[in-house]
Amino acid sequence: MEGDYSMLIGLISVVCGAGMIGLSYLGAYLLGHSRGRREAEMDRQLAEQDSQFVGQQRADAIQHSLSSMAQAIERLTDAQRVALLDRMRAPEPRPSRAPRQDTPA
Repeated sequence: MEGDYSMLIGLISVVCGAGMIGLSYLGAYLLGHSRGRREAEMDRQLAEQDSQFVGQQRADAIQHSLSSMAQAIERLTDAQRVALLDRMRAPEPRPSRAPRQDTPA
């Protein structure tokens, strides 16, 4: 019984080709999956760093706004003090007519 080796060689080459393609797809999937995980981890770390940086920026902004409000209140207090001193120094105007009295109707 002489075997037909050409049929066997063809079958082996088709099975090996299909196996090679299947393993290639599996390798590409696993590489992509691991890269996706790595990128997700890097994105999470960057988000944590950004949140810390944003928190520091927010604290700096609050500190700046508080200092500017304190300066504005100090200027307002000085202006009120000057206005009060001017009012105290100015002579009181005399009423030109008799004061009115409210009577019930």
